[in-house]
Amino acid sequence: MVHDLFKALIDEDSTPEDMSMAEYLRKKGVSSTVMSFAEAIYGNDFGCSLDKLGVHECIQEAHQWIYGDTYIILDRPLSSVVNHVARNLNIRLDWAVKQVEHLEGGNFRLRSQDGRTLRADFVILAVPVTTLQQSLITFHPPLPEGKLRAAKAIGMSNVMKVVMAFTHQFWPKGLFDVVCSDCFLPEVWMTEYPEAPSAADSNGDEGCKNPGPLGQYIVVGFIAGDGASRAAQLSEEEIFLQSLTQLDRMFGKSDHSFALGSSVWRQPAKAEAFNATSTVSGRVFLKDDVLDPSALTYLAESPETRPASHCFRGGMIVNWADRHFIRGGYSHPSVNARGARLELAKPVGNIFFAGEATHPGVNPCLQAAIDTGRRAAHEPQKKMKRKVISECFDMKFVRNVLYGIDDFEAMLVVVLLPAEDGKSSQP
Repeated sequence: MVHDLFKALIDEDSTPEDMSMAEYLRKKGVSSTVMSFAEAIYGNDFGCSLDKLGVHECIQEAHQWIYGDTYIILDRPLSSVVNHVARNLNIRLDWAVKQVEHLEGGNFRLRSQDGRTLRADFVILAVPVTTLQQSLITFHPPLPEGKLRAAKAIGMSNVMKVVMAFTHQFWPKGLFDVVCSDCFLPEVWMTEYPEAPSAADSNGDEGCKNPGPLGQYIVVGFIAGDGASRAAQLSEEEIFLQSLTQLDRMFGKSDHSFALGSSVWRQPAKAEAFNATSTVSGRVFLKDDVLDPSALTYLAESPETRPASHCFRGGMIVNWADRHFIRGGYSHPSVNARGARLELAKPVGNIFFAGEATHPGVNPCLQAAIDTGRRAAHEPQKKMKRKVISECFDMKFVRNVLYGIDDFEAMLVVVLLPAEDGKSSQP
């Protein structure tokens, strides 16, 4: 029934006043059980709670989704794809932009947070919408008020990932994803990393390393919206406790004395003594760091009733709201945000905008980031080609330029033709 309600959005009229998905479902008279499933399946997937999920933009997404329902399951981090695409490009890391200044000559001066500068003819801005909402980058002259209003109309809630590594696979073969209503982790997915180096590893792709010492069997818990904000108030120990207890209940055999008591877990007061290593993504917690020593023997004797706790090697908690340059998960269909994404996507002179928040339809998805990145990359190219053609009076040269242009039919070309009297004619 939940899927039917969301599939039916494509037939809804988007002209009436907008409302939240929670209000929409209440008007449909759904039960509390259906509401809970909708929260876990769709609210969590969209990256927010149902009371922040906008119906109009959900309808728009239903009309524009053309990507099918097939999942691509990677056996390595997504950064491997980014590193592959970025080969041979001049990428400058640790260069956080603080200011974008439009100079009199028409180009730009970018200033980093530590005072370094860089000149550019074009700027493509692909930052999270929170960066614009919180003015983390200043612009001279300032961005138009309409652009800032559009950015503020687009919602972006928090997302937390609980990554757990295990010595053995205790879930059924072929299981990839589970959605759980009324649970601490609304969604969990399972990944098995390869033991041997892949062909990409041997070719020197730094993003394709073998799994670390924690093991190859990984479960990721995904929490979004209000649930992520509540989880962020807990200690790391409590987050692992609730996550592992949920997995034990899902995959362990019945046990009346099931719940792990707080006595088997290290208390928050010991957090500063964690033997954790620092990584790019966050802190890695080992099993000995999380579990009290007295619990290890107890768990070793209960692999069937508590398989997750028994096989747990360690893990990592990623709270995306704490990442300074991200400050949340991803933009979600928002209430009363009609037209905001199209406005946000419009260029301002030679400043172009990309990122899922600028996609008018499938904004919470990786496809939106890719589509808008391609669009923003082509916009300055088209502008440069129009400039070359508009300033050219040699028709043979113009013909050669046109033959070398990709997607020529899709671009606006202005050509100034020489008149017979030697003066330029109108376009």
